This record gives sequence, C-alpha cells and structure tokens, in this order.
Amino acid sequence: MAFSKMSRFEIKEEKCLCHQERNDLEQKIRKILAERKVHPIETERDVNVSCGPNSEKWTLKKVQEIYQNSKEWRKVQIFSCIPNFEKRDVNLKYQENVICKKYYELLHSNNEDIAIAEKEIQKDPDFKRFESILTNETELVLKEHIFEAMSGTPGLLLRSVDTDKVASQSKMGNHSALSDLGIEIPPYNCKNAEKCAGNNHKDECYRSENDFILLYVEGNNLCIRFVEVKRPNTTPWAKQEKKPGEKMTKYCLIQLEKGVKFMLSLIPDIPSSNIDIKAFSAFPETSCADLFCQACQPSIISKEDVEQMKLDSTYLRKKLAISQDIEPPGSSGLAFLLAATSRLIGKASLLHTGYRDLSDAFTQEKQTMRQSFERLENKKTFWYLNAEQRDLLLNVNKSFLLRNFCFVGGSGTGKTQMALQVIRKLLDNYEGQKPIKLIMSSVQFGYPELRKYFEKQKFKDIEIEIVSLGTIVTNLHIVKEEYYVPGRRMYRMPVLIDEICKRFEDRHKEKHIIFFLDEILTFGNPEGLDWRNLKPGPSINLLLAFSPVSLEKGTKLIVSKDPEEAAECLLLPTDASFHVQELCLRYRNSRSIQKLTSSLGHNIGKYLTSDEEPATCVDGEKPVWIDIAEDEANIKPALEQLKKYIENDKRSEMVLLYDRFISDASKEILNDIGKPRTQGGFGWKVMEERLFHGHECDTVIYVGSGHLEAFTRAKLKLLIVTFSEKLEDKQWYNAYQSALSSAVQEKLIKKEVLVIEQEVMDTTE
Repeated sequence: MAFSKMSRFEIKEEKCLCHQERNDLEQKIRKILAERKVHPIETERDVNVSCGPNSEKWTLKKVQEIYQNSKEWRKVQIFSCIPNFEKRDVNLKYQENVICKKYYELLHSNNEDIAIAEKEIQKDPDFKRFESILTNETELVLKEHIFEAMSGTPGLLLRSVDTDKVASQSKMGNHSALSDLGIEIPPYNCKNAEKCAGNNHKDECYRSENDFILLYVEGNNLCIRFVEVKRPNTTPWAKQEKKPGEKMTKYCLIQLEKGVKFMLSLIPDIPSSNIDIKAFSAFPETSCADLFCQACQPSIISKEDVEQMKLDSTYLRKKLAISQDIEPPGSSGLAFLLAATSRLIGKASLLHTGYRDLSDAFTQEKQTMRQSFERLENKKTFWYLNAEQRDLLLNVNKSFLLRNFCFVGGSGTGKTQMALQVIRKLLDNYEGQKPIKLIMSSVQFGYPELRKYFEKQKFKDIEIEIVSLGTIVTNLHIVKEEYYVPGRRMYRMPVLIDEICKRFEDRHKEKHIIFFLDEILTFGNPEGLDWRNLKPGPSINLLLAFSPVSLEKGTKLIVSKDPEEAAECLLLPTDASFHVQELCLRYRNSRSIQKLTSSLGHNIGKYLTSDEEPATCVDGEKPVWIDIAEDEANIKPALEQLKKYIENDKRSEMVLLYDRFISDASKEILNDIGKPRTQGGFGWKVMEERLFHGHECDTVIYVGSGHLEAFTRAKLKLLIVTFSEKLEDKQWYNAYQSALSSAVQEKLIKKEVLVIEQEVMDTTE
C-alpha cells in the first residue's frame, strides 16, 4: 500500500527524521530473529506467579493448563485487550482552563516573554497532569481502532506493558527462576553491569514500558506488532502544531527495540520461522507528511492515518501489515498464542497484575459508575452541576422570588436528582406557617418504575402524595378533553399545568404545596412548547422536569427564550419566580451509550440540542443491534444470540423493554422469556418500555421498531432487536433502520446478523 499518496511532500532520505535509526532497527529485528537460538523451556520447574494478593510457586505447565481452561483464553480466541477496563478523564475542559489561566498569568508576570512562560508552565504539576491525560487519551483512541480492526480474530492487545513486573527480584525473585526455566529477560535499563554481574540485577534494571504489543495468529504463525505512541507537548495556546523532534523519535525506536527483545525472551520455544514481527512509531496527533520519507511512512502512524482509519475500516490492518483475509488459525498457531499469552495474562499471570480476569470488565465498570454517581450526586458538593447551579441549590428559598424551577437537559444529566435535592432544600429552609403537602407525579402511563423510585424517597414528616398526572386530572375534576390538542390525544400541557396549580391552591388553602412533575414530553406536541405565561400562585412551589426526547420525528430541538425558525423551541416561563436549570453533564450512561443515543436522536430529529458533555470515565461496551425485519418467530433466537454479551456479567441489573405497539403474540413470546429458567424462560425482567421512563438499569435489552427513550435507560450495556409487524410503527422502524445503519458506519454500534441454527433431522432407521 502506497501510504505516501496522501502526502503533498516528497521528503528526501537525508532530511527524514531518524531515517538511519529506523533502518537500523529493522535490520536488528531481522538479525535477532535469524540468530536467536530456539530451545524448549523447563515447564516442570517452579516460578513465582501472581495469585490474588499473594504470589505462589507454580510450574509453568500448571500456569498454562489453568489458563487454557479459563474464560480468559476463550476471550483471547475472539480477541481481547489488557487492561480490559480503562477510565477516561471527565474534567479535560476544566483542567485545560486551569492551565491556560496559569499560563497567561505567567506570561503577564514575565512581561509577555513567551519563552519564560513556556519554561515555567512545563514545571507546573497541573500542566504535567494535563499532558499525561492527553497522552492517555491519545493511546486510548488508537486502542479503540485496533480493537475494532481485530475483533473476531484470535489475539490479544496489551497496553502499557511494564516489563520489570515479570522479572521482579525484590517482590517475587522471578529473574533467577525464569533463567532456570530457560527464559532470559534482558536487563535493558542496567546502569552498572559490573556491580549487577551474576544475576544481581535489581528491578529497575529491567524497567521498560511498551505502549502496545499486539499478538494474533495467522495460520501457524504468531504475528506480533509493536506500537510506541508519542505525543509532542502541544499546548492549548500554541499557534502552530508542535512536531516530534529527533530526541523523541530516537527514544521511540529504542522503546520498540526493548519491546521486541522482551517479547522474544518470553517465547524462546517458538521457532523464528513461525514469528512475524513489525514495529511502528505512532504520532497520532501530528501531521507527519513533512517529517518522514516515502520509505519510512509505512512504519509511521500519523494524524493523517488516524483520519483515514475513521473513514476506512480496513485501513488500520493495511497500515499494520495485517492481512484483510487472515488465514484461519492452525493448531500450531493457536498453541503458540496459548503459550505466549499464558505467560502474560490470566489469574496466574507472570506479568499483568491489574484487571487480570478478562471477564470482570463489567464488574469494574459497574463499580466505577456507582462511585461516580456517589461523587457527582454528593449532597454537599453536587459535582454534576456547574458553579452557578451549585450556588443556586445552596441558596434555594433564601430569596422569596425564587420559588419555581424548570429542569432541562439530555438524558442522564440529573434532572430528577436535581429536582429532588431542590425539594429537600425547600423543606429545610421553609419558614411559613402553613403545613406542607408534597405532590410528586410524572407524565407516564400506569404504575411506572419512576413512581416506585419516588416512593422510596425519604423526606421530613410531611404529607406526601405520589400519583400519575391522569389521577391528578381526575381528582381535581378537570375535564381532560378540554385540554386535548385538537385531533391529537395529547394535552395542551402549559394551560393544563396552570389550571392544576390554580385548583391545588383553591383546594388546599390551608396548606403550602410543593408540586413536582417529571418526564414532561413537549417536543412533538404543537401546543406543549410555549410555557412563557405560566405563573403559579404564592402558596405553591412548582418544579418541572422536561424530557429531551420528542414525540415525533422533527427538526432541531432547542430550549430558547424566543421562537426560532427552522427549529422546534421549548419556551420556558418568563415570570421572575422561575429559575431554569439547564443540565449538561451526562453521567448516568457509559460514554458508548451516550455517543449512540445522541447520534440517533439528532439523526432522527428526536433529541434536544444542547451543550451536552460526558461526565463519566466509563467507556463501556459498544451497543449491539440485530434486525429481524417482520419475522416475530425470530425474536427468541435473536435474544438467544445476544445472551453471550451478558452471560459473564456478575450481579447485573437487567431489564427487557418492548414497544407497546407490538402484537399480543409477540408480547406472549417476551413474557415467556421473562419466566424462570426452570420454566423454559431466561429469568429476565420484562416490561413495556413506557413504564420504564425516567428510570435506569445496568443492562437494557430492547425489542421493537426503535425507541430512543428506551435506549437512554441503559447505564452500561444496550442490546437492541428491531422488527416491525404493524403498519402504525413502520415509519418509526424505517427511521431507526436508517439512523442505526448510519451509527454502524460511524462505529457507534455493532450490527450482528441473526444466525439461525437449522435442525438436523435424524434419518437413521
């Protein structure tokens, strides 16, 4: 592949950055492979391995046998990564603002001398931390591309490999033990060879870190790709792109050489003829067309390459010299992969000491998400709010004018949580004489999960009523037909709520009312958007939380003070007693689910346009989609196929949500799915999706024509089965087919083809 085609430059060899050193490395790798002596290792002798919090003496044979029967090895056979769980930074913009402020203060205090300010900021701990975060993010972007390209192929991607952990002398004394087995790990970092002679090396003598080591099988060959990632310290205030220099590029090549030697030292029993090695220097944030010559470009991963990866799913394999049609693994190839990976990962690994169990990523994600909730929703800090919003919450009810609240924002931004905290603040700070009555409701059908959540809330010793909006309308003797939108079975919500407030105050003259209405659907309702004239009386606190999802396919959805053309505008109350809270930090879903639902919503025109930002460090697994068209008989086979994505999840909260429009026959199939396993079901919780609005679950499995609100209810895993069997949901089915297909192209969701196992008839007489 001629990668230089995208270059407008023709860099000559003499001007190519570290051209000779790169050629030297390629020759060294060839020489090492040609001259290395292949020999069997002593698998019956002991070595110290990590076993939980302690180390134990096991034979290498035992290590491999245990690993071969583990879930880890089964995962590796369809491709896996270590670490299997990575945290993302959620305060990148905040930290960027902090260091920018510090830089400009330094610049000002040094008479605008850029050189001095740059030198000083490099010493700053916040700046170093910021650079570390950016480097980590750069590596994770490349990791995602590699995983996407290799998924389904037997192999393993290792990131941030600390080689000294294998040869640890101070903790486990492995170097001597490994030498006895026939595994000689080179002391790359030894500063005093004379002092360390005779196996007296310290841990630091073996210290080296490799960014990526990719192992996979092609036929009977073990293929290994080494990638070192470097990121020049490009600052937010820089006017020009900073390029890697000679020192950084040379160090990258040195690290690659160490990685090759380390990996080969662990597999002395695998013949060189069955090993395919290639090494790459990666500068994913740097345009490299003017730095490296045409001959060197194939071993460089640049900013231009990353852009190509986004456009072409086959590009990364070409770049890493990996076949598009990889030859199926032979028995020897799998044996080589088993030997290599058993010495690196697993519960009894020589190397990896964190997130060793490839099946436990879900547990790690769930725990991290829970910790994130606790931190963000802390009643003293409210980290899911900005400074202005936190200040408002802490001063609720200290101003007589500020007594009514509107909450808007995307799914999972904490609208309900914020409203509940405001209610608590109102109760704590209330100084009136009238007794308080709290009424909590949602615009939902039946007995939804959100209502159950309200019932679990604990407040002061006050009168509390938790009812549906329909029940409120009936109890107040409101003729609901008078508030219907003409020709539509939906309320003229602003005038209805105004009337409800008046009747509450009239009926409860001796009480102070706090009325919270959640999950208000306004978008898609032509007479549900204009709330500007709403003005409750002085004896009521009104709290309104608006859904970001539209009832219809539409155009751009926004919150605005004034109507705008080419957009559907939610116009909120203008009365001075109202405060509008626009929540933008989305923290109650994984990043993968956030990206998908945001893309679908904007593609279809069903989701609020706002300055939404992810506020979770959990990436989560990519959602999975199966389409079964109009064949209801394939509902159960599709769900059977999706079970593999959740079978290893420990203590997972899971729910299957279905559309209300599906047929009774389909509902019966799903209700059977919900039966206990002893009765032939899956033992899943099954319910109609509209009963789950405003609630959430670790894993959501959805069945129907497509429903954005249901998708946003998943915290960590989302599995989708789409089908259409009725005329009334055809338009939604077609809309979601288009949007989901676009999401597949954007690599936001994985689409699987349903595999139907044919029954084999017994013809034996």
